[in-house]
Amino acid sequence: MMLRPTRRGTLLLVVSALPSLVLLPLGLLWLWQHDGLLWWVLSAVSITALTWAVQRFAGGDPTVDKPGITADRYWPERGQAAWQSVEQLAATIKLEDYPLDSGLSHRVLDLGLATIRSVAQHYHPQAQQPELQVPLPQVLLTTERVCRDLRLLTDYVPLSHRVTLAQWRRIPGLMKLTQAYDLWRMARLVINPAAAVVSEARSKIQGRLLEQSRNELIVWLLQEFVKGTGRHAIDLYSGQLLLDEPTTPGRKDMPPPTPKPAADEPFRILVLGQTGSGKSSLVNALLESVQAPADAVATTEQFTAYLLPQPDDTPVLLLDSPGYSAQPSATALQFFDRELLRADLILLVCAAHHAGRAADHELLTRLRTLYQARPERSPPALIVVLNFIDRLPPPRDWSPPYDLSAADSAKAHSIREAMTAVATQLQLDTIPIIPVRSDAKRVYNVTASLLPAIHTSLETEAERARYLRWLQNQLRSAQWRKTLRQAGQASRVVGQLGRHLGQRLLRKGRRWLSGNKRS
Repeated sequence: MMLRPTRRGTLLLVVSALPSLVLLPLGLLWLWQHDGLLWWVLSAVSITALTWAVQRFAGGDPTVDKPGITADRYWPERGQAAWQSVEQLAATIKLEDYPLDSGLSHRVLDLGLATIRSVAQHYHPQAQQPELQVPLPQVLLTTERVCRDLRLLTDYVPLSHRVTLAQWRRIPGLMKLTQAYDLWRMARLVINPAAAVVSEARSKIQGRLLEQSRNELIVWLLQEFVKGTGRHAIDLYSGQLLLDEPTTPGRKDMPPPTPKPAADEPFRILVLGQTGSGKSSLVNALLESVQAPADAVATTEQFTAYLLPQPDDTPVLLLDSPGYSAQPSATALQFFDRELLRADLILLVCAAHHAGRAADHELLTRLRTLYQARPERSPPALIVVLNFIDRLPPPRDWSPPYDLSAADSAKAHSIREAMTAVATQLQLDTIPIIPVRSDAKRVYNVTASLLPAIHTSLETEAERARYLRWLQNQLRSAQWRKTLRQAGQASRVVGQLGRHLGQRLLRKGRRWLSGNKRS
């Protein structure tokens, strides 16, 4: 949100500057009488030109970015939906519901609890008390983060690090200063009535304008309070908090409410397609070298990983997969489940000259089903690669590049029709479809269109999928580490208790034996 000059702000400025505006004509008259008006005009023009030059070269923008709390782009769809409910709650806040009186703190507390309850009901709709469906250690961790945010907030309050709790308690006593100011106003009416009337009128106008600005500020603060509470609540009730937060690079969100993906966690790009769709030849075209065996007969019998070089040295694995038949069985599709759940980006390769898309449709349906059962995950990004466009009619016509928007040739028209058919058969609305030719003789549109689309996806949808995949692995391993650590600590406590009990029994036995000897 941008803050721009308003009529109310302009009026406030005019009222504040009214005494100076009144004195300006008198000052000009005095300068004219003393032959100094010309020098004053020259000085004013020089200062104005200098100010304009400084502002021009500084490139300053009169608008100011209003700070605000936004959603975490790494949240899955379920978290994004919860955030929408938080924003709707923030939009319903009205100033008249939060008057500045002694009960304000209780009303703000109720607002925060309502926000937490809204998020909790989103994740636990069947529970009678959804806000209690969260482990205690995660509640304590969230409390630590909220306190950290409050500590960071004090950095914007001047001298907050010097104010003690005892001084905070004395702040209400400062209200007595207003009583002294009221006495001065009454005395001024007696001493200088004319100046007092002008001052009171100006103060009245300024007070009305400042009150409106203050009201807008209070509403904005309450809305940000709801959003901040909702953001922490989503992290808490989604079950995606790591109790042992690893310090790993990769994310730049502020504040950092969740851990960051490890720098050495590679992106996983899964290349899928029917048998004979040209997956291996596409892998070779992406790698710009012959590494995957490609032939007219399917040669890939298992998932094979290759390292796809990146300009920023980000680790990216390109996985070539076995082709599936035109009518794959459920058992055959289950073979892909493990890699589908580990993929961050899927390149679905379709042969442009083959019309059968039922197997591809079955695979995409299975992909959606897998991730619908895992709302804590985000499905991998998807790019459809339309391969072998050179075999579309007319088959012997090959004179790239082709302008698909104009479709001014028979080949371009055929390519565009094939793309439309694939989008309709696979029910793809916003998924990019990129036509390529990937055979070793004449590679076309791989570097120009496919690689940029992959890089864009790695910075958006694929990055979120990778982070959530990494996070789930960390959560599982953290649970095991926590359990083993707790078991180890419990065994040490039991061992110490056993050793202490044994020592007590030994001392009692010695005393008993010593008593027998004395008897």
